[in-house]
Amino acid sequence: MRTPIRVLFVLLSLTVAACTRDPSRVSTRATVDPRETLAQCLADRGATLYSAHWCGYCRRQAELFGPAAFARVPHVECEPSSTRGQVDECLNMRIESYPTWVFANGSRNEGLMSLEELAAATGCPWTPP
Repeated sequence: MRTPIRVLFVLLSLTVAACTRDPSRVSTRATVDPRETLAQCLADRGATLYSAHWCGYCRRQAELFGPAAFARVPHVECEPSSTRGQVDECLNMRIESYPTWVFANGSRNEGLMSLEELAAATGCPWTPP
């Protein structure tokens, strides 16, 4: 007779624990960072960032995305002394200041852009984290 009572007690304890769980303590690690989603959408929609490694605004642009998301952003290093330099492409695109965003429709924006502005310029969805 004691075993069914113990089983019932354990089941009741688990139910109470599940119902009183603090949702703020639940890990959200399985969710995708919205910055990564935005970066992938920018890539899919043909946006490209032209920058130079020494440019403070370019570094700030990358920081807005974070390292994982920025790795998805199509970007071209325009600095001639860089080992990854793609100067010809920058010259062909007539890049005159950094950072410069060039969009698939041919429009461009010179200067730092917020993630909200990038989403609006490309029609990408954006929900701040």
